[in-house]
Amino acid sequence: MPLLTLAPLCWMCWEHGGERWMWRCILAALQAEGPIAIKFAQWASTRPDILPRSVCDHLSPLQASVRPHSFRQTKRILTETFGPAWENSLQLEAEPLGSGCMAQVHRGCLHGPLQGQLPTKQDVASEQPRNVAVKVLHPGAQDKVDLDLEALHSSRAMGNCQCKAGMLAFEPEPETVADDDVDFPEGLSPTSKSKAAPEEPSIGSGDEKVEGSQASGASFSDAGDLAALVDAEDTSVCNSSVGSETSPKSEDTISRRKNRMKQKKLKMTDTMGFVPSAALLVVPDNRGKLADNYDVEAVALGKGGFAEVRKATVRVTGAKRAVKIISKSDKNNPGLLKAEIEVMKMLDHPNVVTLFEIFEDSDTLSLVLELCSGGELEGYVEKHGSLKEPEAALATKHVLSAIRYLHGKGIVHRDIKAPNCLLLLPCGLDERQAVKVSDYGLSCPFKKGVPLSQRCGTPSHMAPEVFTKNYTESCDIFSVGVMLYWLMSRRLPFGQAGLSEENSKSRLQFSSAAWVNAGQDVVNMVSAMLHKDLNHRPDCVKALQHQFIIKNAPKLPVGIIEEKHIEGLKNYRGLNKFKRACLNMTACMLGEADVGPSRQLFLALDEDCNGQVSMSELVALAKAAASEGKGTKSLKKRDALKIFQADGVEDAIQDFSFTEFVAATFNRKKCLTEKVGRVIFNSFDKNMDGSIQLSELAEGRLLGHLQATELVQTLKDLDLNGDAEIDFKEFMAMCRE
Repeated sequence: MPLLTLAPLCWMCWEHGGERWMWRCILAALQAEGPIAIKFAQWASTRPDILPRSVCDHLSPLQASVRPHSFRQTKRILTETFGPAWENSLQLEAEPLGSGCMAQVHRGCLHGPLQGQLPTKQDVASEQPRNVAVKVLHPGAQDKVDLDLEALHSSRAMGNCQCKAGMLAFEPEPETVADDDVDFPEGLSPTSKSKAAPEEPSIGSGDEKVEGSQASGASFSDAGDLAALVDAEDTSVCNSSVGSETSPKSEDTISRRKNRMKQKKLKMTDTMGFVPSAALLVVPDNRGKLADNYDVEAVALGKGGFAEVRKATVRVTGAKRAVKIISKSDKNNPGLLKAEIEVMKMLDHPNVVTLFEIFEDSDTLSLVLELCSGGELEGYVEKHGSLKEPEAALATKHVLSAIRYLHGKGIVHRDIKAPNCLLLLPCGLDERQAVKVSDYGLSCPFKKGVPLSQRCGTPSHMAPEVFTKNYTESCDIFSVGVMLYWLMSRRLPFGQAGLSEENSKSRLQFSSAAWVNAGQDVVNMVSAMLHKDLNHRPDCVKALQHQFIIKNAPKLPVGIIEEKHIEGLKNYRGLNKFKRACLNMTACMLGEADVGPSRQLFLALDEDCNGQVSMSELVALAKAAASEGKGTKSLKKRDALKIFQADGVEDAIQDFSFTEFVAATFNRKKCLTEKVGRVIFNSFDKNMDGSIQLSELAEGRLLGHLQATELVQTLKDLDLNGDAEIDFKEFMAMCRE
């Protein structure tokens, strides 16, 4: 009788959460049992023919909790395991060799002991880089990693395994994973700097720079994911750790895989993921040869410790470029170089040096950059003497415009000075000229309200708070103030040492002869930017609105915006991403004669100097031009909405970036020739087989990762004959459409 009384109560408890509670306990117990139990749960959740459906439904969350992860997560895990300086010693290929139930393996190249690791015998015997395979457990699969460590300890090749906190296994000379044993993911997430990434010191040459020390010691997390470097000879480790559901391969198969992997040398560009350039809209890694696309001059424009810059000519258009050829010496720090390239990929602004392409061979990495034939701003001042106020105002306005753009992207430059500002044209500082900010070796991401702590930069231009290691992006404003002071007087306001601890009480003075005839506006602006208290320093927006800039910077005349420009802008936004990328690449191959008019029109439109053309700016210029009888008629709001319609988002507005604007307004019939089309086609043809594989497009190898709807529409537009690839004829038909 008592049992009959309790039955309804038990049933109510079961229906109102009791069952869920029971399964949570079961799942927790399974997880505590480690990888074997997790694998069983994953398998069981897919077998409703064996287990009741309710059981499968409850096991499915455990299956979903263990899944392949992105390259961004891989970098985060390595940072937590080895410390933030691991990128200085280890180059890692973004695409995994394979991914199994518990882990995935990336191919890499180790240049030296990782931070916090004891050197192995092989480290001592040889300083040459070594190929490694880095195994990382998927998030959610980190429990009971002792099973994997025991497997590594039992390996005949383990030798000098170093373990700490039960989470780390280090092994020299890994090289291969049998790719028949793993499941390859369809695509990879783009790389990005993790929040724990270091603030990189400069790799450039020039004035003496202060660099912060690298993080000392590795950081190991008791609950973190396993990051292990596995020996290539010990193939059983890879076979059991990744895709271990399958049986081991024969010795012949393993040997064949190893030989094939040895033939493939790891490139630095392979370690950076499929990140498209902001200017080109494509992944800028060109698998071809530099000499096939550019005529490079033998005489160097400049040389540094590990790099030299040469002038080059685009073969099909005659446009001039600068090629920075960097030695891949062991002494050159790959982590810092990668960080600088990643920053440059993010930038597209008329006052920022553009990165067009990256070529790589076994010995060098070549960066194709925008050529600034006017040389350094410092050289211009040394040749012509102190600048007049209109010239100084123009240079300062351009630099502040670039800094405003960088800060809007969440990047702080940290080394603004005249040698790092280049003149686009070999002419004076007038409305034709463009001053461009270069050298991003010290640049790093920042977050509003989160102070930076690495002491770095050129001492004479460093803000006082940088010396005390507690600063914000406002340090760039201080550096611009130092530069403006120098442009007007050819003297540094606080000497070569800057406002270091020993010189922190120095006062700003305007007593030299150069300041006798200076206007009050320039004195006020310099004083505001060089305020020792960063809270009283203006930001970029306020600095650009200062009376010194407004009164003295040459005003661009009202641009002549024609109907063809309006139609070009309208048509551009209606194209899919692949077509827009082709137009952007064409624009980046053109010389100043073809790009100049579009650049001048862009600068006339960009009233607030944020590096973007907004709908309100376009409507205002069209109205002003119409009132003066120049160009097109007044632009109605509904027509402007069509031009600025964001991709696939109804009623959303998207401004035009610099290269987008140029790509939408240049003369396509004149510039998009078959020779130009062939070069662009070859840059997309990554495996050089004469066709563009749509599978590469889907995997993000060309344009980065696309939204599903955008990918479907792009494939539909491009594949005219349904063979899942694009030949050159289809490509040119698409470009001329």
